[in-house]
Amino acid sequence: MNKFDAALERVQNLYLLQTKLITSLDSDLRDEMLRKELRNDMRRFEELLGQVDWRFMGGIDVLESLRQLPGEVTLKLKGTKATAKKTVKQVVKMKKAKRAKSSKKAKKAKKSPRKNRRK
Repeated sequence: MNKFDAALERVQNLYLLQTKLITSLDSDLRDEMLRKELRNDMRRFEELLGQVDWRFMGGIDVLESLRQLPGEVTLKLKGTKATAKKTVKQVVKMKKAKRAKSSKKAKKAKKSPRKNRRK
């Protein structure tokens, strides 16, 4: 394989990773395994971005637009992580409120006198 073919192969791999990263931006990333895979893909994308020659990509403006993608992915990952934590906190909070409500009912039932008591 000559230098020309190697350069084209790197550009092709970069574009494949770009499509994978863009589709992942539109998906729900609450699963930890998906986020981990996305981080690995982003690292590979950044490595390839440093190796490619802009002349094989259609121009330097294409390269500059591709350099913005890792930042967008990072923002999405941070937002998803915060959303996942927030969701877990909401569930825990609802469960605690439900337990407190049921325990109040139980205490109230113990304290209230029976209506049909015989004397």
